[in-house]
Amino acid sequence: AEHDKAAKLLANHIDSVTYASRLQKNLLVPNELLNQRFSEFRVIWEPREIVGGDVYWTTPSLSEQQAYFSLALFDCTGHGVPGAFMTALVVPIIDTLNEHGLLETPNFALAELDKLVRKRLGQDNPTAATNDGLDMGICVLNRQKRIIEFAGAGIDLYHINRDRDAIRIKGQKHSLGYRDSDSSLDWISHSVFYEEGDVFLMFSDGFVTQPGGPNVTALGHNRLIEGLSSFNDVNP
Repeated sequence: AEHDKAAKLLANHIDSVTYASRLQKNLLVPNELLNQRFSEFRVIWEPREIVGGDVYWTTPSLSEQQAYFSLALFDCTGHGVPGAFMTALVVPIIDTLNEHGLLETPNFALAELDKLVRKRLGQDNPTAATNDGLDMGICVLNRQKRIIEFAGAGIDLYHINRDRDAIRIKGQKHSLGYRDSDSSLDWISHSVFYEEGDVFLMFSDGFVTQPGGPNVTALGHNRLIEGLSSFNDVNP
């Protein structure tokens, strides 16, 4: 009887989280919109616990005269349900920043998001009960000038050029929104010029910490760069 009760509780929990996953997917950028932004793209979104703390975002609409748009990746506190709750908090903040034209400069966007997440969670108070936040990478792509402005908080940008050199453009080793985050930090923006056929990647830390191989060790950034540099079949 106790086993049946536990099994029923587990089934109800899984059903609830599975339904929540359908809601969380509505926060993600539709593939149709990404098709409008890029000639080719790949997305891997596989939460470890049905829902999770990773989400990606892009500018929802562009005017005819607008030559640039933003693309962002977030990695929020925790796995599973707590992380999913954080994504539901962060995405509306990003939408608001976009509506006010505050995503055009990536380093400024990081500073604003840091401030707003801390305020929304009440973590601008040093005695707050929570201490949650996120990592973020944001790119502003100008297709006319073929330049990407990138700023990262705990997330890097990888650039594979036409010679198949893999270049890691490091974000800063700081996170956003936490009670103890440095609100006075000067965020840095990197300018990257690109050519037709270049490839760019952003990913959360779950990618490079994924264990594998005969010794079951993490992939790591160095092995990733070696793999990207030797991979000659990337289509533009």
